Amino acid sequence: MIRLLIADDHTVLRQALAQVLNAEPDFEIVAEAADGQQAVDLTHQHQPDVVILDINMPYLNGVEATKAIMQMPNPPHIIILTMSEDDEQMLEAIRAGAKGYFLKNSDISQLVTAIRAVMGGDVILDTKLAHKVISLFRGRQRQAALAREEVKEHVDDDVMLDEREVLLLRAVAQGWSNQEIADYLGRSEKTVKNQLSNLFRKLNLNNRTQAALYALKKGLITLEEVDLPNE
Repeated sequence: MIRLLIADDHTVLRQALAQVLNAEPDFEIVAEAADGQQAVDLTHQHQPDVVILDINMPYLNGVEATKAIMQMPNPPHIIILTMSEDDEQMLEAIRAGAKGYFLKNSDISQLVTAIRAVMGGDVILDTKLAHKVISLFRGRQRQAALAREEVKEHVDDDVMLDEREVLLLRAVAQGWSNQEIADYLGRSEKTVKNQLSNLFRKLNLNNRTQAALYALKKGLITLEEVDLPNE
C-alpha cells in the first residue's frame, strides 16, 4: 500500500483529488493539509510514502515545504502540482528534491502513474513540461560552459583549499549572501566578507560569479545546485 499525503489550500480540489486517488487499490490517503506548514507537520506525524504538494500555498509554498520535508530522516517522495508553467519555479522545485512536477489540468492517469513511478526511484514530469526542462538544462549547461571558458585564465589549478574555503565556495555558488554564510558559521558578516576577499585573492577571482564557476569546474558543486548571482 502506498501511503499518500495531499496538500492544497483549495479544499474542494484537495478533497476531489483525495477521493479519486483513494479509489486506487494500492493507494491510501493518510492525511490532508491546507497549507505548506501543515503539510510539513503532518508529514512528520504520519510518515507518508508520497507527498503531493500544491506549489502556491499559505505559510510555506510548495518549494519551501519540499525543502523542509527533504531535511527529515528518510523523507518521502514529493510530487508538485501547479497551474503555472513557470520555468524557474519548476527548476527550483526539482532542485529542492521534488521527484514529480505536474500541471493541475493534467490527466489524472498521469498522476497515478507518477505516484507509482516515484516509488521506484524515478523522476517523472508532466509530458507538457518534460521537453522544457530538458531544453532549460541544456541551455544552462551551454551558458556554464561558455562562462567556464571565460574564467579559465583566472584559475590557478595548483591552489590547495582547506575545508573552510571549500565550504565558502559552495555557499557562494549556491547563492548564499554574506549574512546567510555568517549565520551558518556563527561568525560576523564582516569576518565572512574578509574571508571571501582573501579567498578570491588567493584564487585570482574577481567576483562571486567567477567563484561559483570555479566551484563548478573543480567539482565542488553540481550544475543543478549552482545559483549564479546577479552582479
